[in-house]
Amino acid sequence: TSIHGITAFRKDLLHGMEPYRVLVSGSAEFRNSIVRSQDSRKCIQIGWPVTEGKNARIRNCDGKKWTQRWTLRGNGIMHLTSVEGKDAYKPRFLEARKGKKGATIQVGECHGLENQRWVWSNGRIRGKSVALKDMCVDVKRAKDRSGTGLILWPCHNRSNQKWTAEKAK
Repeated sequence: TSIHGITAFRKDLLHGMEPYRVLVSGSAEFRNSIVRSQDSRKCIQIGWPVTEGKNARIRNCDGKKWTQRWTLRGNGIMHLTSVEGKDAYKPRFLEARKGKKGATIQVGECHGLENQRWVWSNGRIRGKSVALKDMCVDVKRAKDRSGTGLILWPCHNRSNQKWTAEKAK
């Protein structure tokens, strides 16, 4: 069974998982912000249409695109910020497709499991769970070209794992 999608979302009530409203309530590390790579100066974006499993990539920053607006909650949930209700019916959380080195970073339906929990640490987006605590969101092969995908990679000090969060304009 998949931990992604409607199946997991519907199981939240049956299995004691936190429902979406709970997951996105409370304090935030950053809110309605673009998340810019310190290396390429490009932003994390999800392509259109925003569907479950759509890969996260770097693109030229445009704070007007809601597909580049992110909120990171204190509980580790990083989600696309709803703008004008465009994603109101299908909230999307940033997640690692799998919990291993090289796994694709993508968006998925909300469920709040460990592959959707992150910590903002020294400009890095680091896995929050014990299993992922040494893994960070990384620009694949340190490329700076628009469209380059993001992956889960062991944390290091190079700039392709460093990010800044800036309030969207």
